[in-house]
Amino acid sequence: MGQTNDKSASKRTPAKAGKQAARFDGSRFVNYELDLSEQAACKGWSVTADDLWGDVLALLDDGYSITAKFDSYSDAYACFVQVRGQEDHANAGLILTGRGSTPFKAVKQAIFKHRTIGPSWVQYAERRSPVVDD
Repeated sequence: MGQTNDKSASKRTPAKAGKQAARFDGSRFVNYELDLSEQAACKGWSVTADDLWGDVLALLDDGYSITAKFDSYSDAYACFVQVRGQEDHANAGLILTGRGSTPFKAVKQAIFKHRTIGPSWVQYAERRSPVVDD
């Protein structure tokens, strides 16, 4: 017999009336897509599972967390890399993503992007500006 959740689904409500609940705990996505040459380089990167696992462990040691899951929105596997618990880290509050047809390829793309961008992702953080009506 499996585990069940008897609680009714509850809608997330903001703390104060008139304010919207924070998405992703205030984190911002890194808006960096590979250009054609980088896509070819990523696809051509013949990294072994052991080497990729070593890159994952290095990121974990540097304070990052890595999540991989199937993303129904993009109909692909997604890998999310972000810093946890270190507000003074250069990439605190940022989420770097990789996508692929398999979890391995999604993690591979996220690691490739991290190597391509470098140690700071700030210049590629998604910035949303309010709509201004002239």
